[in-house]
Amino acid sequence: MIKLIVSDLDETLLNHERHVDALNKAAISRAMAQNVLVMIATGRGYYSTLELQHELQLNQQEHAYSITFNGGLTMDNKTETIIASDTLDPDLVHRLFDHAMTIGICFEVYTLTRAYVFNANDDEKKYISVFPNIEFCTEKTLEPLKDQPIFKVIFESLDQAVLKQVEAALEPELKRHLNLLYSSSRYLECVPEGCSKGNALQRLCKRLSIDVNDVLAIGDNHNDLSMLECAGYSATVANALEEVKTHVDYCSPYDHNHNAVADILQHFDL
Repeated sequence: MIKLIVSDLDETLLNHERHVDALNKAAISRAMAQNVLVMIATGRGYYSTLELQHELQLNQQEHAYSITFNGGLTMDNKTETIIASDTLDPDLVHRLFDHAMTIGICFEVYTLTRAYVFNANDDEKKYISVFPNIEFCTEKTLEPLKDQPIFKVIFESLDQAVLKQVEAALEPELKRHLNLLYSSSRYLECVPEGCSKGNALQRLCKRLSIDVNDVLAIGDNHNDLSMLECAGYSATVANALEEVKTHVDYCSPYDHNHNAVADILQHFDL
């Protein structure tokens, strides 16, 4: 019996305009009316989810939690209390930053309240400018961020071959301390070793006394695999990566622009 639904946002619940379509919204409301807990698990920062959570009325549930930064931050949305957090070692951040500046690739640093973008190209500026709390940096230094916890950093390129080259060039000793994730067909995300949506989901299930086998996880990309694999029920949207589709119970014939989440919830009788 499904007691918790956890869904990715971008390219899953949200359409290409980054909105929730009416059918998806209605399906989520029906699930919550059946006392099924609904929660998001996203690579976004917590601050970038607040408007959406309000729109979906997720904070009206008895238990209102969210997993952000690909598992790096779990929040109690009602009290805005941090339940669990996992941040990067500052030395690792500096080494990754220096590598990005050396090769001239777009590099993004995510703190609790803001994202700082270096070497931004025109396409990334357009793509990311719709998100709140974005700062485009002209000075190639992390000095202003020295006292801030950093949850993740990102290498950005629309060329997946470039991102693969970046990963291959990272020193093995450095990679041992990181979990490297691909997302949105443009990002190589670096989070702390052991940090993942799946691990955060399992910790939260223990807190809520919910068996992970009673969880339905919905996603589309590499960074969703950990929660798709640990949940008792799992599904992808039609636009999911082919390799991700092989890990789930149900692949919706609909993509994120055509109410895939509503179809998935109907498939599982929710």
